[in-house]
Amino acid sequence: MLTNVDILSAIKNREKERMLEGIASREDRQLFWSQIMTGELKSKITKTIEGGKTEILEIDSKLSDRLKASELLGRSEADFTDNVKVEEVKPLVVFDEDE
Repeated sequence: MLTNVDILSAIKNREKERMLEGIASREDRQLFWSQIMTGELKSKITKTIEGGKTEILEIDSKLSDRLKASELLGRSEADFTDNVKVEEVKPLVVFDEDE
């Protein structure tokens, strides 16, 4: 069905309609989590200095934030999914000798 041009076009149009402006895509989230995990993205804090002035400092993300980003990235890639083998169960049929 995916080789049918009309169906493929309809799927692409539907995806475009779903993507509203301002909503992060899967790739956006993964990039964000990766930047936190690697320390690329810094946290910003406001510090008051002499005279009541403030300055914004960039600091490294906390280790707990980096670990959480790592976990979320791994979950998004199904890194922690266990493979479970499911076997077909055949019903047990018991016949009564009296019948």
